[in-house]
Amino acid sequence: MIELAALSPTDAIHFLEVTWTEYRESLPGAGFSAQEADLNIERNKSEILDGGFPRPHHHFLDIRHENQSVGTLWLASQEDRAPGQWFGYEFTIQPAYRSRGLGRETMRAAEHYVLAHGGTSIALNVFGPNTFARALYESMGYEIQNIGMKRRCPEFSVIRLTPGRCPGVRSFFVAVPTGRSESLPRPRVGSGRRRCDHC
Repeated sequence: MIELAALSPTDAIHFLEVTWTEYRESLPGAGFSAQEADLNIERNKSEILDGGFPRPHHHFLDIRHENQSVGTLWLASQEDRAPGQWFGYEFTIQPAYRSRGLGRETMRAAEHYVLAHGGTSIALNVFGPNTFARALYESMGYEIQNIGMKRRCPEFSVIRLTPGRCPGVRSFFVAVPTGRSESLPRPRVGSGRRRCDHC
């Protein structure tokens, strides 16, 4: 059986520092540039901390199983955004206790905790590559609210094309993906139109 106990302020700060370090390392894999990742972390800190300590609506909880600390859970009330809504920022089960069903038990315990504190729902985010966590949440009835998608634009090169040797047709410029110019078909003078007087 899972039990949840509040972390001390010192332990909560330590947990945040470790979590932000790991979160920062995961952002590039989710499509963030280094600069975007740094800005994301700083924005999180300014929203969560007040005078160096977490704001009161953030709850940092020790996950306990059979009188042993097996992980940490971070929940926060979002009453200002939606009545009764809480957000699950992070929950971590220590490697030695994984694959025992404790993650599912922890989420059930989180739901009871939220209900006991006046909440009615839990929202959370899952990065695309984290298929294991997404499968867990979906199996527990969590519904997808939105899907963010991103594609990095390919680099383009601008090349000059000259249609043959006809002096009556000017050369022109086109943008093609870098490394693909060799596959670009060469234009032919007179194709689909009247041949010019110079040809």
